Amino acid sequence: AYASNFTGSYAEFTLRFIDLRTKQPLPDAVEKISGFAWAADNKTFFFTSITPALRPYRVSRQQLGAKAPATLVYEDKNEQFN
Repeated sequence: AYASNFTGSYAEFTLRFIDLRTKQPLPDAVEKISGFAWAADNKTFFFTSITPALRPYRVSRQQLGAKAPATLVYEDKNEQFN
């Protein structure tokens, strides 16, 4: 997994994936994230979404290759917290 930024924003990235065995990019991509982490199963990943003000406020869980939308794990509704 890697995050890239072509907007110049310090906090807004696109999360993409590469199959390390074939060195080919995978179709999975998550837009407008600020961070990510892998789960212990090596298939599930977590990522933080941002508000239009670039504040990370949601943590979601997704499985690589899944067709279903990501599952919301946590949402911080306090706009004064970062």
